[in-house]
Amino acid sequence: MPALRLLAICSPQFPGLPRLRAESEAHQLDLIVAHDLAGIAEAAPRADVIFYTALAGATPPFAQVWPLTSPALRWVHSFEAGVDRLLTPGLIASPVLVTNARGVYVESLAEFVIYGVLHFCKQGRRMAEQQHQAQWRQFEVETLRGKRMGILGYGTIGQACGRAGTAFGMEIDPVRHRDRFSPADLHAWLGRLDVLVAAAPRTPETWHLIGTQELAALKPTALIVNVGRGEVIEEAALVAALQAHTVAGAALDVFETEPLPPEHPYWRMDNVLISPHCTDRTLNPHWIDLGMNAFADNLQCFLHGRPFFSLVDKQAGY
Repeated sequence: MPALRLLAICSPQFPGLPRLRAESEAHQLDLIVAHDLAGIAEAAPRADVIFYTALAGATPPFAQVWPLTSPALRWVHSFEAGVDRLLTPGLIASPVLVTNARGVYVESLAEFVIYGVLHFCKQGRRMAEQQHQAQWRQFEVETLRGKRMGILGYGTIGQACGRAGTAFGMEIDPVRHRDRFSPADLHAWLGRLDVLVAAAPRTPETWHLIGTQELAALKPTALIVNVGRGEVIEEAALVAALQAHTVAGAALDVFETEPLPPEHPYWRMDNVLISPHCTDRTLNPHWIDLGMNAFADNLQCFLHGRPFFSLVDKQAGY
């Protein structure tokens, strides 16, 4: 029986390549690494499995890759947790299985949620500025206990955020983004929150789910933390709400345009905390190792005919 052909679509600088080569050697896979369309076009028609990542380089969109594949393709794995840029209509309609890194980075993301809330509740920016200026000026701070954290998207990330919030005595009020609720119900839910955590994936249903009217439903003291997808919150509407102080602050790890352009107003707003989409990039355990573990675990399932650990629902988009 010929060896399974694994096509790794990634930059030559992708730090997970040594692990890919080791896994391929251990399981006698025929590994081909390609990054430009010419190399992909040569290898894709023969691939049984595709490992895909846009990390560390301008990887061609999967919409350009999919037409180059053949019926022999059986499985596509995304090194990233988000698959909205991977799921083309053709891939969705096909029998090809898709897995991702769902659940791999949730603890660090949940920690950022708590850090973002604490940053505003404990006036972290004011502390840093006063320390820099050697000023001793006491002020009052907020506590997290008793505050209501609403979590939009209660998958693996949302549940981790809920556990973290519970540890600080917060009241957790989650909704799954696929739940059917009216705008009135959504606005009523938003109006009860002290913290809105956006942890939903990017799907047609969640695109700009939180816009001008939804932000207006929040309390003016409410905080927003986004660790899902930037497009879930309408960015122009959030900028306007923050500038008008109709919401108190936002801690953001994801944005509609990444990298965030230097002229973007977020950079100059005191009520915004910016993480350059690196909240999941942990040092120990290293995030690359965690991501490659997800592929290795799913590879074992694939080779032995077991259910995948992180099978993507292609129709749902996550």
